[in-house]
Amino acid sequence: MKSTRIDGPTLKHLVIYPENYVPNKLYPVVILLHGFGSNMHDIAAIAPHIDNDNYIYACPNAPVPIDLGLGRKGFAWASLGTPPSKNEYLNSQDILLSFIRELTDSLSTPKNHVVLGGFSQGAMMTYRLGIPRPQQFAGLVALGGLLDDEAIPANQACIEKDQSIFIAHGTLDTVIPIESARDAKLRLENVGFCPAYKEYPIAHEINHDILTDLSSWLKDLFSSKIENSC
Repeated sequence: MKSTRIDGPTLKHLVIYPENYVPNKLYPVVILLHGFGSNMHDIAAIAPHIDNDNYIYACPNAPVPIDLGLGRKGFAWASLGTPPSKNEYLNSQDILLSFIRELTDSLSTPKNHVVLGGFSQGAMMTYRLGIPRPQQFAGLVALGGLLDDEAIPANQACIEKDQSIFIAHGTLDTVIPIESARDAKLRLENVGFCPAYKEYPIAHEINHDILTDLSSWLKDLFSSKIENSC
């Protein structure tokens, strides 16, 4: 797969093209958001293990720089805190929405061809951005993340409950314990969603089994969305 780094007007990001890429062909787009202190290269590494033939992947750097020590720098969607910085999250949401508009416009990608997903803090951002905007994404992917109160609008009647959601989490996770994923599943079901939910005997990480299951879920999702749009 070929990747291109783009220093866009909103966020630096990688665009990863499929093997045997055909210009002007319409490809589904999978946007992957990294976790706290990570970067676009880390999350981009999973793309070839999901599907290297059928999707374009976009992996942005989050807008908040994080000093990791020893001269290392990472990025975050918001600083860690108790509670986390609400203003930083809101600012990151606005920036991310602008980035997604720029990306899909540049690729001429219709909304039913876009999936938003992330790991850890990136999964939290996926929930926050995706659940209130079901018309903008074909589906959402939350890996090792949590669902906070800001993600579900107070006016639940405005949410389309048929939004497709894939949740995967490690039962040995000590960073974001498995109870957070189980709580997310229950809360989503209580307001009418039917998420695909999987647990794995791993820690705070993404393994081959998750990517295999995600690959199958994406294939089924895009097949149904694209067929229904024809």
